[in-house]
Amino acid sequence: MFARTSSLPACSRVAALMCLVSLIGEETSLAQDLYVTSHGTSNVLRYDGTTGAFAGVFTSGGPALAQPRQLRFGPDGELWVVSFQNANVLRYDGGTGAYMDTPIPTAMCGLDAPWALRFSEPAAPDGGNRLYVGSVSNAMASFAPVLRWSIAPVTCAGSLTCTTAVPMCPSGLRCGGPRGLEFTPDGDIWVGYNAAQSVIRYNSATGAVVAQVCSNTSIVGMCVRPATLPSGGGNLLACGSFAGTHKIIQIDTTANTASDFIVGNGLVFPADITYGPDGNIYVANASTNSVLRFNGATGAAMGTFVAAGSGGLSVPSGLTFGPVAGPTPPPLADYGDAPDGIEKCALPGLGMYPTVFGTINAATGRTAPYHLPTPAVGIDNVVLGASVTHEPAAFQPACDVFTPGCDAVDDGPLVLCLTPGCTSGYIVGGGAICPVDSSGDCFGPSPGPMPLGWWILSAVSGAFPLGPSFVNVSSDWDLSGTYGDNSPAWCLRDAPGPPPFGPALYATTMFPVVTVVKTPPMPPLPETWALGPFNNRFHVSDEPMLATFDGVTSFWDGSGRMGGYAFGETEDRKPMCDPAQYRDVPRYCGHSVGQVQVTLNPGDVTCSQSFIVQLSSASPPPPPPAPRPPAMIREFHLAGRPYQPNSRVLTEMMSMDLGGASPLGPVTVRERADKFSWGLITEIQANAGGQFISGRALFDMFIEIQTPQGVLDTGSIPVRMLSVSNINTIPPIGTTFQMQSNHPIPLFVRGTGQPAGFLCNATHTLIQNRPCCRADFNMSGQVSVQDIFDYLAAYFAGDPRADINDSGTLSVQDLFDFLAAYFVGCS
Repeated sequence: MFARTSSLPACSRVAALMCLVSLIGEETSLAQDLYVTSHGTSNVLRYDGTTGAFAGVFTSGGPALAQPRQLRFGPDGELWVVSFQNANVLRYDGGTGAYMDTPIPTAMCGLDAPWALRFSEPAAPDGGNRLYVGSVSNAMASFAPVLRWSIAPVTCAGSLTCTTAVPMCPSGLRCGGPRGLEFTPDGDIWVGYNAAQSVIRYNSATGAVVAQVCSNTSIVGMCVRPATLPSGGGNLLACGSFAGTHKIIQIDTTANTASDFIVGNGLVFPADITYGPDGNIYVANASTNSVLRFNGATGAAMGTFVAAGSGGLSVPSGLTFGPVAGPTPPPLADYGDAPDGIEKCALPGLGMYPTVFGTINAATGRTAPYHLPTPAVGIDNVVLGASVTHEPAAFQPACDVFTPGCDAVDDGPLVLCLTPGCTSGYIVGGGAICPVDSSGDCFGPSPGPMPLGWWILSAVSGAFPLGPSFVNVSSDWDLSGTYGDNSPAWCLRDAPGPPPFGPALYATTMFPVVTVVKTPPMPPLPETWALGPFNNRFHVSDEPMLATFDGVTSFWDGSGRMGGYAFGETEDRKPMCDPAQYRDVPRYCGHSVGQVQVTLNPGDVTCSQSFIVQLSSASPPPPPPAPRPPAMIREFHLAGRPYQPNSRVLTEMMSMDLGGASPLGPVTVRERADKFSWGLITEIQANAGGQFISGRALFDMFIEIQTPQGVLDTGSIPVRMLSVSNINTIPPIGTTFQMQSNHPIPLFVRGTGQPAGFLCNATHTLIQNRPCCRADFNMSGQVSVQDIFDYLAAYFAGDPRADINDSGTLSVQDLFDFLAAYFVGCS
C-alpha cells in the first residue's frame, strides 16, 4: 500500500495540516476529525471534529489490538497505535483504518507494556522522523526506558534513560512509568513519569538530561501549547492524578517549573490531552468515558465534547486530531481474505493471501471480494460452514478483516485428502490468528512425493435463501498466483448450493499437490513428510463463476462481481504442516441395529405398500451363518487433541453391513463402496481439559439394499441420518440416527438406473463398541484363514483396501505387513 504524501516541504500529511493553519492565519480553522482509543473495547473511534458526534469505528483490526493507549498520525500519513496488552505498535491506513502491519512487534528494542507515543519532526535534532515510545513495564523500577526507532525503515535507535544522578520527586522512585511524551519547538523531548511524579527534559540528539521538574502528580498524557497563544505559548500541559485530585498542570519550559492550570472541572483520571484545530484543549476523561473541552488560552471549562459512552467509548486513553476520513465503506456480510499480496503469517495479521492480480470489485478501503448482508441473518443467507448460527463473518460487517478472532468458527470442516481413500492428508485448524489458521494437522503416513489432493468442505443455507447459490473451490497448487488457470486447479465448479436449512458436504475433484516432500529419518524418529503452503479459495455466492471465468480464456483472478455478491461468503486457506511424525485419525468399530421401511412400487409415493425390515449386524438371521462385520467410523480429529466447544468435527462412515428378513427374503443394507458417506459432529461441548461432554451428529449416507431381486440404491442422493438426541460418548454408542427427510427417497436398480421404489424411513443405532483390527480384513468379527484369502484376492486385484500400511501405494510391503498383523492378532 502506498503512503500518501504532502507536497508541502518538511511536512507530513498531518503536520501539513498544522502548517496550513499557521500559514492561513490563526483565526482560520481547518476541519479535522478526532480519533480516540477506546481502551475498554480495544478499538479506535472517530468523532466529528466540530460537533463531537460519533462518526464510526475507525479500526478494530490488526493482530488483536488490545487495550490501546496513545495514538498519532505518523510522517507517512498512517495512524500508529500503541497496543498496551500485546506490547506492540500497530499501523493502520490513515484514510480507511484498514490494518497495514505491526512495525514494532513485542520486545523489539526491549519494548514491553508501551503507553506513550510521539514522533519527532522531520528537521528535529535527533535526525528527524523518529518514533518514541514509553515502555512502562518496569513502572516501579528505577529506570523504565523511553525507546526510540528510526522509521524508514523501522530500526532500533537506542533509548532515553535517566541515571542515578537525576533526583526524583518523591525520592527513590526515579524514572518509574513514562506515560507522557512531548516535543518542544527546540526539538527537546519531555518525558512525564507516572510513579516518580516528575518530568524530565532530554536532548533528543544526545539523550542527555537537560532539566527535571517536580510535577507533584502522576503524569499520563502531555501536549505542547501553541506558540501563537498570547501567553504560555511553548509551554507544556500534562494530565495528572494523585491522592484523589485530578488536574491539568502547566510546565514552564523556560523556568523548568510546574503549576496547576485546571483543577477539577469534571476531570476524573484524565488520560491524554491535545490541542484541536480550533485552538482549544481536549482531554480524554478516562473514568467518565468522555472527552472534555477547555478554552485553549484560559483553561475555562467548555463542557463535554464527546458524550459519555458515545459510539461505545470505554476508558478513553489516547486522542489526536487527524484528517477527515473518506466515505464509510459499505456494510459487508463477508470480506474475502485475498488478494492483498502479503503472505499469511509473514506479518502478525489476519487472513492475508497473495494472488498476482488486484481485485476489480473492491469496496472503499477494501481489496478483496465481498458479500452484502442479507435482511434476515440466519434465515435467508447461504454461507460456508456447518451452522448458520455460528457464522459471525456472514453478518457482522467487516468481521474477517477488522475483528481479531471473529472468524474462528465459520468455515466448517476443511480436510485436504492426499490419497484416494483419504488415508493421508491435512486437517485445517480453526481460528483467524497465526499460526492456528495457517498451520494444520497432518494425518496418516507419507502420501508420496507428488500426491493428488482433494478438499472436503461444507456449506449451509437458512430456511429461506434469497435464491439459488453456487459453491466454487480453486487451488493454486502450482503457486502461479492465479486461481483457476488450469483445469485441475478449479476443483469444484458451480456446485449447487446447500438445500434450505441444512448443511451440505462437498468433495472436490483431485488436483496435484506438488509441495508434499519427504523428510529423511532422524533417529529415533522415522521418515516423515511435510506439506508446504499453497493458496486455496472457497466461495459460495449467488453467481455461477463459469459465467465470468471459464478457466480457459479467463481465469479467476481473486476478484469477483463488480458491486459484490448478494449473499454468500469467500474464505481463503493456506495449508501448511510439518509434523514431527505423522499422526492418524481415530477409527471406531462397532455393531449396530436398525430398520428400513421400503416400498418396491415406483408409483407408491405415499409408501402405502411398504414393509419394514429389522436389521442387525451383531446377530443377523442366516444366511450367512458367520457374524457380519462391525461398522467402521473414522473421525477427522487427531487422537489426544482436546475438543473445542462449539466446534465441528468431520466424520466418515467407512463401512456398515446390516442384515434382516423381509417378506421377499433376506435383505442386506450396506454403506456403498463407491461413495463417501461423510458426517459431522456438531454443537460440541467440552470440559476445561478438552474432553468431550456432548454434541450432535449426522451422516450423509450412501447405502445400497441387496434383495433377492437385485441391488437397489438411492443414486446420487445421500440419506441424511441425524442423531435424535445429544451424544455423550465418542464413539456414539447407544445413539439412534433417524432419517431426516420427511418424504420418501427414490430407489433405483443398480446398473440400469431404473426406478424401483422408495426408501420411506430408516433408523440406525450403534449398540456395541469393538476394537478395529487390520488383521480382520473381511471385518467378520474374527481373525481366520479366510482373511488371508480375502486379502490376497484384494491385493492381486489392486484393491486400495489392500494398502494395509496406508503408504498410498500398493507394494509387496503391504503383503508382509498384513501377514505380520495376522500372526500377531488383534489387541
